[in-house]
Amino acid sequence: MCTTLANYNGNVGATTVVGSYPSCASKLGIQDLAGNVLECTSGENLGLLGGSYVYPSSFLRAAFRLNFVPLNRDSNYGFRCARTP
Repeated sequence: MCTTLANYNGNVGATTVVGSYPSCASKLGIQDLAGNVLECTSGENLGLLGGSYVYPSSFLRAAFRLNFVPLNRDSNYGFRCARTP
């Protein structure tokens, strides 16, 4: 896990620009899977994943999940735009 190169646990104090931690990219080149903001997901149950800039390192796994109520808003919440190559 890339705990020294991600925005978590208040180490920056706010969100950072997408791509700020290129050394933590996955083998496929995907960046920002953990830290910065919780990623909103869709599916049968809405969820938030990946930890955020205010959560401790134990929440930094991309597999980390929280239940999500779509009416709630928070600076910790974000989403990922994706495209098919």
